Amino acid sequence: MESRGFMQSLRGKITLQMLAVGLVPLIIVGAATFFVMFQLAGDFGRSIDDSTRIMEQDVVGHTLAHRAEDMAANIDTYLHERMRDVLVWASAPVVAQAAADGAAMAEEQGLVDLSEEEVEAAMERTRSLNVSSAATRYINDQMEDSGVFGEIFFTDKHGFNVALTGLTSDFYQMGEEWWDVAWEQGIHVEPVEYDDSAGIYSIAISARIDDPNTGRRLGVMKTVLDVGAVQVMASEAAEELADSEVLVFNSAGLIVADTASGHDPAIVMAEEHSLLTEGYEPARLALEATEDQPSGYALEAAETAHEHGFAAEDRVAGYSRSGGTEVYADIGAFEGFNWGAVVTQRRETAFAPIAGLTAMQQTVNTARTFSTTLVVVVTVLVAVAAVVLALYLSRGIIQPVLVLSAAADSISRGDLDVPIAVTSGDEIGDLAESVERMRASLKAAIERLRAR
Repeated sequence: MESRGFMQSLRGKITLQMLAVGLVPLIIVGAATFFVMFQLAGDFGRSIDDSTRIMEQDVVGHTLAHRAEDMAANIDTYLHERMRDVLVWASAPVVAQAAADGAAMAEEQGLVDLSEEEVEAAMERTRSLNVSSAATRYINDQMEDSGVFGEIFFTDKHGFNVALTGLTSDFYQMGEEWWDVAWEQGIHVEPVEYDDSAGIYSIAISARIDDPNTGRRLGVMKTVLDVGAVQVMASEAAEELADSEVLVFNSAGLIVADTASGHDPAIVMAEEHSLLTEGYEPARLALEATEDQPSGYALEAAETAHEHGFAAEDRVAGYSRSGGTEVYADIGAFEGFNWGAVVTQRRETAFAPIAGLTAMQQTVNTARTFSTTLVVVVTVLVAVAAVVLALYLSRGIIQPVLVLSAAADSISRGDLDVPIAVTSGDEIGDLAESVERMRASLKAAIERLRAR
């Protein structure tokens, strides 16, 4: 009998048919399931991404930009009020009278005829004309009541100190930039710097003293405003928003307030920590903001945030610029501080409202992976089961066929003595009975031939 390979055999064909019957529907169903889950996860992912972008722009970005804008506006309001205080003090009758009396005294004593060195030497002990105890009391009371000014003093029209709250480094002030600008323009504001006499980081605000009746120039008042109040405002703003930090900086990028470092004196107004020099993008955007679009938001990578003192994590930053001449129009020749404010928040906290959607997206992705794995596992199991079952079932078909094949070979060789014993109630059994009758008939016929 000719030997055949498994795939050419009846058993192989039965096995392939059972595999086809069992696997094809399963593969179709599995592919459909995977496609549906893939589409669902993709659509859901795109929806989450769209929601994130919308929330980033319309909610998170707007919220942080608004908080930065509020911070800048609060700073403007505070500084505007303090500047108005100085203008009010400079226009007080007791101050104007003292400035006028001081000029008269200086002229009587011949101070105006001395050189600057001679004047300083003559007034080294008091460094003030002290013509009015009432004026001295007035500026001391204003400084104490305000709680935010570290020093107040004013001069007469010659630049000589008339009254002061604490000893100044010089008696003669004419020739100093603050005095000259305030005398000519009515107001002068210096950038934040460390004031040695007051021992604080401060803003020096100087205002001209004019005669309330004639408008004649009488002198200049200089005040030293502690910026610690701005730092307190920044800290309070940071506490109002979870996981947030606040930066305030001047037009050169020098830090005025930094809640992340606790307003570390080592970085406040330090040139080596300029945000612009270090390339801090939110600071640049804040200082480049316009009156039409004074605020906005930006995303910070974890590395960038860490470089600027924040935790090493992605953050969302809202930025804004303080007001200009439109805010300080009533002050005089002052164009505004042009400071910047940045409010940052951890991205994870900022986007917490959509964390549930993100978790759902992860669930969908997990379900997609699980369904794919399940289809593959079930397909393999069904394939194995189909092979085993096909081999088992085909055995009941193949075995009688092999018996009949062997019997047919024996008959072809002339061996008619071996009966065919196949007990099967199906068509194979019928075939076996037919072959057995043929064998018996051939044997009987041969025996008759022999007998003749």
